[in-house]
Amino acid sequence: MLNNLNILLVDISEGEQGLIVVGLLILFFGGGMIWASIENSNIKSELMRKLDDGSVDLDDYYTAENNEWAYEADRIKQFLDKQHDEELQEVALEESKNTRFENSDFNVKQALNKIKNQTHICNKCFSSYMRIWNLNSSLIELRCENCKKKFTYLNDSIEGVDLNILIDDIELLLRRYNVQKINKYFRTIDFKFDYEGQKSNSPNTYPITLSPKLEAIKGKTKGKSISPKEGDARSRRILQEVKDQVWNRDGGKCVECGSNENLEFDHIIPFSKGGANTYRNIQLLCEHCNRSKSNSIG
Repeated sequence: MLNNLNILLVDISEGEQGLIVVGLLILFFGGGMIWASIENSNIKSELMRKLDDGSVDLDDYYTAENNEWAYEADRIKQFLDKQHDEELQEVALEESKNTRFENSDFNVKQALNKIKNQTHICNKCFSSYMRIWNLNSSLIELRCENCKKKFTYLNDSIEGVDLNILIDDIELLLRRYNVQKINKYFRTIDFKFDYEGQKSNSPNTYPITLSPKLEAIKGKTKGKSISPKEGDARSRRILQEVKDQVWNRDGGKCVECGSNENLEFDHIIPFSKGGANTYRNIQLLCEHCNRSKSNSIG
C-alpha cells in the first residue's frame, strides 16, 4: 500500500502531494479522536452502570477525576461519601451496645471522684493539682504538678475503687476518645484529658489530673510518698459517702442495741489508735453504747 501511495505521489505535483499528506494526517488524527471519544464514552457508561448497581469504588472515582469528568466524579463522590457515612453510623451503633465502652467516661469520672475524696493536697506546696503518675493493681501514685512531689496510695487505702477496673476503664476511655475523632456518630465523651505536663516516655503516666479534697498531711511524709496509715491519720472527718454506706449497711440502727435514736458514727478501731475513716472501720452506735465503748476496739 505504501508503494502504491509513493507511486501516486510521484505522479502528482508537490502542492497536491502536500494536500494529500495533510488530508491523511487529518484522517488519522480525526479517527484517533473519534476512537478515543467512543472509548471514553464506553468507560463513562461503565462507571454509571457500576454507580447504579452500587459497585463503584475509589478507583472509579480517581478514573473520573483524572479524566476531568466532573459530572461523573461528583456523582461517584456523593455515593461513596454517603456509603462511608452509613458505615460510620453502623460502627457507632454496634459499639454503643458495649455499655462499658460507651460509658467509659462516666465510669472513670465516678472512680476519680471517689479517689479525690480520699486523697490529700500536697503537704509541701499545698497545691491541689495532682496527676495520676503511676497506676497498677496495687497502688495509685499522684504527682503534684506544682512542686512535682509524689504521693502513693495502696489499693486498700482507697475505698470503693477497684484499680484493675479503673485501669481497664481508662484504656477504654482513651480508645473511645480516639475513635470519636474519626467517627462523628460517636457520642462526645464527657471528660477532659490533661496532656500538659504528661511524661510521654512513661507508659504508666496518664493524661488525667484531679483535685484531692482532703487537707494536707501534717509533718513530713516518708520520702516522696505516704502510706495508708499516714493518710488515715490526717483528719477525723468522715466523708458523707462513707456515712451513707455505713447507714445503709447498718440499717439506720445501733449495731449493739438496735436503737434508732441519738445515733453516732463510731470508729471500730479508735481514731486515736490509727483507725481509718473508711467504710469497714465505721459503724453506727447510739450515744449510750458509744460512751460505754469509750476508747476500746469493737
